[in-house]
Amino acid sequence: MRLTVPSARRDRDPDRSAGPGAAAAMPELTDKADRPPFTLTVSPAFRPAGWYSWLICRDGRPYQRGERSFPTEQKARADGAAAIDRLLR
Repeated sequence: MRLTVPSARRDRDPDRSAGPGAAAAMPELTDKADRPPFTLTVSPAFRPAGWYSWLICRDGRPYQRGERSFPTEQKARADGAAAIDRLLR
């Protein structure tokens, strides 16, 4: 009886590990020019409770975080949008 163990490299490659139809199911990657350069995420702050903070990501990685918390989600979103505008100038 012979046991085979798949290599770690094969497990990381989605085209090999998912089977022959995996490539067709993968979404097409868009050109970088089509994607917005920054994304804004607003989330509840840890302290103080009930307040909100924002995070700007560039290509999916954290790029800039707000230094202060805001009492409403709308105020946090407005401040984050202003920070993006400053980055784009």
